[in-house]
Amino acid sequence: MQFYLVFPLLVWLFKKTEDHHNTVLAISAAIQMIMLFYVK
Repeated sequence: MQFYLVFPLLVWLFKKTEDHHNTVLAISAAIQMIMLFYVK
């Protein structure tokens, strides 16, 4: 997918989660670990 199609969604997401950096980091780490175990 082209980046310019996703960019407005990313900007919206960053503005929506502006004060929740730790939560976003934790969810991102959990998703990454799930994907790691799924692929391996």
